[in-house]
Amino acid sequence: MKIPPAGYHPKWVIALIMFSMILLPAPIIAKTYTGLPGSESIASQNTEKVLLAFRGQGFHLPADESSDSSVSQDSSNKFNFTLEKKMPVFEESETTEAPSSEGSFEELEDPFAEDPLPELRDPLVGYNRFMHRVNDGIYDNFIDPVANVYKKIVHEKIRVSVRNMFRNAMAPARFVSSLAQGNLDKSARVLGRLVINSTVGLAGLFDVAKHYEIESVSEDFGQTLGYHGVPTGPYLVLPLIGPSHARDVAGKVVDSFLSPTIFLAPGFAVGTGMNTFEKLNEASLLLDDKKELDESALDEYESMRDFYHQFREGQVKK
Repeated sequence: MKIPPAGYHPKWVIALIMFSMILLPAPIIAKTYTGLPGSESIASQNTEKVLLAFRGQGFHLPADESSDSSVSQDSSNKFNFTLEKKMPVFEESETTEAPSSEGSFEELEDPFAEDPLPELRDPLVGYNRFMHRVNDGIYDNFIDPVANVYKKIVHEKIRVSVRNMFRNAMAPARFVSSLAQGNLDKSARVLGRLVINSTVGLAGLFDVAKHYEIESVSEDFGQTLGYHGVPTGPYLVLPLIGPSHARDVAGKVVDSFLSPTIFLAPGFAVGTGMNTFEKLNEASLLLDDKKELDESALDEYESMRDFYHQFREGQVKK
């Protein structure tokens, strides 16, 4: 037995011995059993075992039919192996093409495409701008200072309760308007909220009905006229009241006859005082919104007019 040269590492010697143990049995068995019955099948079986071992290690060997190129046996019964190491081939997965976005923007619906916002005429723009300045002066010099003092003295929860009471008192107007539109669902909700909030909610100070998931209803006779197709008419700025239009002026007249602050007040002065107090309380809850609108507007008059028109048309379409 030859001693390996000094430069050979023992690990390489061990690997060589193991490799020989795999390769040598096939030609030895084939040579030993040559000429014996069944020797060819024994040799081929051992050869197949060797080939399977190599295939298991990731070597690529041609199929048995093409064994001439993979295993050849010469006259000296020596087997020559042609080994080819191949990287595994991954089949290309079928990729689903992303749906074409062509026409996606065309399919988007414009919320005002079929029912655009009707134009609001402003033929009295001169008068309206003048009255807008008058109302702004009254607000800045009287309402805003008083509302700020009222806001500091009265807690927000109390002011919200006061607003709830006044809104509850206007339930008859909402009920008639909902009924005039033929909306029985809204009519039933208004009636249910009126009964619950007037009793359990202590005359409407507390919105108890919301705990029973009875949603509030915002209806007035101006919206009823819009529901039945009455046009807005020209834009109007009313003294002390603010932005409106011809249709809403007619609606306010009808609603006033259904307001308890008008027909239940012992006199005109008391009714006016109750209305003034309601507007003051409401202003104290909207001080920040009014300030933000004034600061962000390039033209306060046009901003207020456009905002009012969009807001009212949105209420009509609900």
